[in-house]
Amino acid sequence: MSLITEMHSIEAFLKEKFPSAQVLLHDMPQEPAADSFSVALMNDVRKSETHLHIRTEREFQLRYAGTGTEAVLETMDLLSSLVYQTQLIPITDAPRFLRIASFTFSTPNPTGNGLFICTGSLRTEGRTARTQESYEKMQHVYVQQVTV
Repeated sequence: MSLITEMHSIEAFLKEKFPSAQVLLHDMPQEPAADSFSVALMNDVRKSETHLHIRTEREFQLRYAGTGTEAVLETMDLLSSLVYQTQLIPITDAPRFLRIASFTFSTPNPTGNGLFICTGSLRTEGRTARTQESYEKMQHVYVQQVTV
């Protein structure tokens, strides 16, 4: 599963849970609009788990801009509860899920236009099968019984 697909899946999750909020990918503008999220990649770590699988750990930065400190904290607290209640985010156009490892957020900071921005960190895990060499199946197998 690709990184961009995962980001779009997180975007869809946020739009479903917060329908009135605007969701931006990659960067938040210097002066964001009120009630807006941004999703950006912070880290991508891949580890060899077995000879057949690779474990991918990704950390996404979720930023929320709102009109007041309490409103921003309430929104991020609600998001944290929703993330831990679901534990899985459906992957867009795939029968798979994005597993949530953790979600944390910090104190909101004021911006120049009177809004407050709170930054959160969403850690996800995924497993990908390694590409294996395929072999042609045996087409004809016969059983021969030998009696002694």
